[in-house]
Order: sequence, then C-alpha cells, then structure tokens
Amino acid sequence: WNLGLEGQKGRQDIANYANNRGEKGTQLAQDELNIAQIFYFSRWSATFHDRLSAEGALSLNTYRYGYQGATSNGSRTLAGQWMPRVALSFLLRPRLALRATLSRGYSPPTLAEIRPSSNVINAGLQPESGWNKEAGLRLNAWKGRLQGDVAVFRYDLTNAIVRRTDAAGAEYFVNAGGTRQTGVEAYVGAWVVAPRPAGFIRALQASGSLTYSHFLFSNYRDATADYSGNRLTGVPQSVTVWSVQVRFPQALNIFAAINTTSSLPLND
Repeated sequence: WNLGLEGQKGRQDIANYANNRGEKGTQLAQDELNIAQIFYFSRWSATFHDRLSAEGALSLNTYRYGYQGATSNGSRTLAGQWMPRVALSFLLRPRLALRATLSRGYSPPTLAEIRPSSNVINAGLQPESGWNKEAGLRLNAWKGRLQGDVAVFRYDLTNAIVRRTDAAGAEYFVNAGGTRQTGVEAYVGAWVVAPRPAGFIRALQASGSLTYSHFLFSNYRDATADYSGNRLTGVPQSVTVWSVQVRFPQALNIFAAINTTSSLPLND
C-alpha cells in the first residue's frame, strides 16, 4: 500500500514583439503566468493464490494558475479531480493471463492553451477528462520464445480542448464536446531461432503489431456546423509494424522492419 503526493510549481514570463526583418520591434503583449498543481495519491495491490493480481488506486488532483499583464489580471482554481483506477489480472493457464482495467484520467489546459498565439488569456477553459475501459489477453509460451498480447479498449473523453483560428490566423482553444475512442492493439513475437553461442545464425526473431483506432468526435459543435460522428483528426485508422532480426557471428546483426499507416483526416 503506497501513499504519497507530488507537487509542481512554475512561473513563466512571456512577451511578444513585432518582427522587423528578424529584429525585435515594438512590444505587443507581455504576461506573467504562475501555476501550482498537487497530486495526492494512494495505491493498493495484492496477489491471491499466485493466480489473481488486483490493484486499486485513487488520486486527488488540484490545479491553480494566475496571470498578470497589461490587459488582464486574475487567477483561477480548477475544481479538484478524483481519478480512480481498478485493475485485475488472472492466470487462466500457467502461460495465459486475462487482464482488465477501469480508470479515469484528466488533463488541465496547458499554458499554451490558456495564453495562445492570439495573446488573449482564456480563463474559461475546462480540463479534459474521461473514462478508459480495457481488457486483454497476454501469452508467454514455448519457454519465453513466443509472446503475444491483444487488448481492446474504449476511451470516452469529455470537454475536449480543440484548436481554432481567428480571422487573422491566430490560434485559440475551446472546449468542444468530446470523443469516443475505440480500438484494438495486438502484438506477437517469436524467437524462431533462440539465442545460441554457435552456428551461422546465432538468433532469429520475428514480430508484428497492429493498432486499429476507431476514434470519432461526439457532441462536437460550433456556431456554424455539427462535426459529431466525424473521425478524429490526425489519427490513422490502422497502423501495422512487422520486423525481423537476425544475429550472426562476430556481433553482426541485421534488422529490417516495414511500417504501414492508413490514411488519416487532416481536419474535422
């Protein structure tokens, strides 16, 4: 059973100037931002009969920031966020384990989102938060020469922070609904030739992995359009990686890999 806390404090002085052919010109804006965040956490874990491993964790997260400048002055304390986590792992067979996890996470707005390139303090941004549900199987067989892992997950994000631009091209950020992130991750690897001290081929390993991501916007609207149901920008639907490694005498190794990435949406 672990108990603890972690704290972070920072101060940033940010100034913007006109760009005169690479030389600093007239000052356009200046702000001082201070942040303070503390995480209080507790984690418990136990193993029963060498087959069932259980873990429970809970943390309380606090976040406060202040800002001071020529046009803005104030502070904000975000509501404390509780983040629980429960995880189980059960040995179905000596080399095959079933695991499941339920957890909640959150992410407060960054300073680059609170004070974006528009140089306007956005004190109204809410933190992102969401629940993650995951289950999977893990295999370790053939005296460790064969390993496999497959997992399915669903992550529901609320208050997603989304980037936008104004008429002048400066960026700003808003909370724009959320996302539904469903996916599958799989890996298999095998030592076709186990490491050995003699022979022309000293070892041969092959592996492959797959990531499938069905990530969609949910409840995402602005003043002019409804993007709910559209694919999440910047996320490919599938990624595969295959590799092979061969070891020879005299510490000579050959490694080859191929990566395939599907098309991905560039806008929402």
